[in-house]
Amino acid sequence: MASNHNRIVHFIGSVNLESTDAVFEAIGRHLGDRAPRIPDGETGERADWIVWQKHIFENNPSFDKVTAVENEIRPDQPLHIYGLKSGVAPTDVSFPPLGYADTAIKSFENF
Repeated sequence: MASNHNRIVHFIGSVNLESTDAVFEAIGRHLGDRAPRIPDGETGERADWIVWQKHIFENNPSFDKVTAVENEIRPDQPLHIYGLKSGVAPTDVSFPPLGYADTAIKSFENF
C-alpha cells in the first residue's frame, strides 16, 4: 500500500484563524512543502465569503434589494439578494474595483 505522506494539499478560500499571518504560519508549520500554494485565509471582514462585497450591490444603481435569507454563519446579519432594476440590461452593469487585487498584493507582502 502506498504511503499518504507525500500527498499535496490544496487549500481554497477561508481558514478559520484570526489573521493572514496566522494562516501562513500554521499551514507552513504543519504542512511545509505539501502545501505549495497557500491562500491568505480570507480572514477578518472577508471571513463570510462574498458578504464583504455587499456594499458593491447596495451602492450600485443597477440593482434593487429583492429579499433577504438567513445567514447561517452570522444569524444577526441576513444575506440580501439583489436583482437588476427594471429596464437595466446586464450589459449596462458596471462595478467599481472590488478590492481583490489590492488584498492579494497585501497578502503576498505578508507572505
